[in-house]
Amino acid sequence: MSRELTNLQMCILMRNGMQIWIDKEKALKLQDILQGIDNNKFIRYENITINTADITGIFTPLDLDDFIKIKRGNWKCKRGNWHTKEQDCDCPEDIKTFIIDGKEFTKDNFNLAVRNKEVDYDSKNDKWFVCK
Repeated sequence: MSRELTNLQMCILMRNGMQIWIDKEKALKLQDILQGIDNNKFIRYENITINTADITGIFTPLDLDDFIKIKRGNWKCKRGNWHTKEQDCDCPEDIKTFIIDGKEFTKDNFNLAVRNKEVDYDSKNDKWFVCK
């Protein structure tokens, strides 16, 4: 198995939802170009023709993830946890233990349970579950 370093990537997010991933250095150059443009126009960049009016933004992977969650109506509480728009924050100040499907976990044994595939995350329903 080879291990190769990859360049940091950034995403050009288009109005239609299309994501164009490019190296961070190239994204920073594109940002400089866009800042120098007064009107919307088509530009050719890295063999891609882009209508500057259709660019929603240029994001790091983490910022894009947050942006998408916010667009879906989710929000982040002061403790750094994401909630759906219908949820109120009931996050405890400091989580010492928590319960998944009736089974109690501490932070340490939860991490072990994840590694041992004893618990898994259902991203569709946004919840953890104990594997049977």
